[in-house]
Amino acid sequence: MIVTSLNEIGLKGIDMNYNHLKYFVVSVECMSISKAARQLNVSQPNLSRALGQLEKEIGEPLLNRSNKGVSLTKEGVNFYSLARDIVSKSEALEEAYVKKTAPPAVTLNVAAFPERIALEAMKVLMEKMDHEEYIIRVFNYSMKEVTGKYIIR
Repeated sequence: MIVTSLNEIGLKGIDMNYNHLKYFVVSVECMSISKAARQLNVSQPNLSRALGQLEKEIGEPLLNRSNKGVSLTKEGVNFYSLARDIVSKSEALEEAYVKKTAPPAVTLNVAAFPERIALEAMKVLMEKMDHEEYIIRVFNYSMKEVTGKYIIR
């Protein structure tokens, strides 16, 4: 996440949390707080609380809530347009810069018998390699399978 508070980007007097904006946008797009909570991997009560805090900060209700889902109030329509723009631009920045700076995952396929040897070898390799993300696949074969399928040098 790039901006955590709108105060940080010069919008004085507005101390909205970026997550609250994202939660609002996703809730509107899902047309349901419970569906949005599942998509965002947050609990429904926490999402409802965040949306309530956002509405309190704005001083206006942004959503009409019913047992059929949520819809935008008149003020919510205007707010959604601006919030969607902020969330979209933040996601674009993250996609363009944050994700590209992370090194790609290293994939390591290991086949050995017994498996304990493979685990020890991986431990040594990981300590020597300067990477943050690994994809490790351990194949547990018999000695005959290992020497028959793979060239050991």
